[in-house]
Amino acid sequence: MFICLHMVLKAAIFLYQLTLLFYKGLLQLAALFGHAKALEFFAGRQRTWKSLVQFASTNQKPVVWLHSASVGEFEQGKPVLEALKQQYPQHAFCVSFFSPSGYEAKKTYDAQWVGYLPLDSAHNAQLFLQQVRPSLAIFVKYEYWWFYLRQLQQQQIPTLLVAGSFRPEQPFFKWYGLLHKKMLGCFTHVFVQTQAMEQLLHSIDVQNITTCGDPRFDRVLQVATQPKVNEHVEHFMQAHSGKPVLVAGSTWPADDAVLAPFANTHSWACIIAPHNVDEASILACKKMFPSSQLLSQYQPNADSNVLIIDCIGLLSSLYQYATLTYVGGGFSNDGVHNVLEAAVYGKPVLCGPNIKKYWEAKALVEQGGLFTVATTQELQQQINLLQNSQISYQAACQASAVFVRQHSGATDAIVKFIYEKRLLTKSSK
Repeated sequence: MFICLHMVLKAAIFLYQLTLLFYKGLLQLAALFGHAKALEFFAGRQRTWKSLVQFASTNQKPVVWLHSASVGEFEQGKPVLEALKQQYPQHAFCVSFFSPSGYEAKKTYDAQWVGYLPLDSAHNAQLFLQQVRPSLAIFVKYEYWWFYLRQLQQQQIPTLLVAGSFRPEQPFFKWYGLLHKKMLGCFTHVFVQTQAMEQLLHSIDVQNITTCGDPRFDRVLQVATQPKVNEHVEHFMQAHSGKPVLVAGSTWPADDAVLAPFANTHSWACIIAPHNVDEASILACKKMFPSSQLLSQYQPNADSNVLIIDCIGLLSSLYQYATLTYVGGGFSNDGVHNVLEAAVYGKPVLCGPNIKKYWEAKALVEQGGLFTVATTQELQQQINLLQNSQISYQAACQASAVFVRQHSGATDAIVKFIYEKRLLTKSSK
């Protein structure tokens, strides 16, 4: 039986390596045709090796390494990282990303090193860890890289998964998921978001688990206490002070198609923050809203009821201005984006129908703070209901605010675990 499982694992690792080679080949092909993200994928990783050597040659402190896929996952891990920076100032902090969008958005983050995670391989994992020399590794949500995790385990480096998210349809819980189960076994401890997720992991005999929630709740509460202010947005709000305001964040073309007939009636002031802010995406968005103007080209006297945010870094603060909020992504296969950024301000949240991957979105529906819509007509009907009934509107506002507050505290639980297990105290001696 042991020999059989060993052979199955070797075959799974071989297929994993083939998949990575195929993925790399596709990116190389895309780069040949000038695809911007593919070009940055390779150029960024070349810079990573150079910057790592420089970091390793000068750093004398024990290192905390946090890895996340992209921006959203980093925002989940950031409260933990910030708390550790405050509690362990004698440590150096390294942050890595898999995606170019994540790195580009956070490359100026205040850490001793910020860069890309080299593509997973036995050689890259060994060389990366030789340069970083982490005393503690933290992976966020769903980043599973076999050779990195295996190296961390073999070198007995404490490795945590925070904000772990698990669903029955994932490979961990399938007959073909042996490699995924082995990767879970490489973690020193796994912090999951719900009791249901903990029970799922128990069903495959994973025991080193704590249910503590999602640090995103802590993060959005932090942001909401000191939201950013932009003078052009402020002027836009003043110019439309007599109108209700819809703030739509992280929208895709499918979201814009539902929003446009409503927004173009001019009865509401609308702030639209597209998920992608490249030139082509912004141009397509602007065509959907003929009376709109861009934040970067804002004219105080322009007669426009739609303001398009063509930059990053403002969205989480924009929801403060809303009468109602809309979160994009609900018409895509991946599903809705971060509904907590909107809910934290105590406002009703609208989105497209695909929320099945996100327990917090489904729970917020049950609480009465989130409403899904599939068409412009449904959007208009839901808005009319909330606009015409103060009781319904206030109930939805309260449901959103209470939901976020009730689920905060994951950061404290994770940092407390690190302190009580002396995962960093040992390394500093």
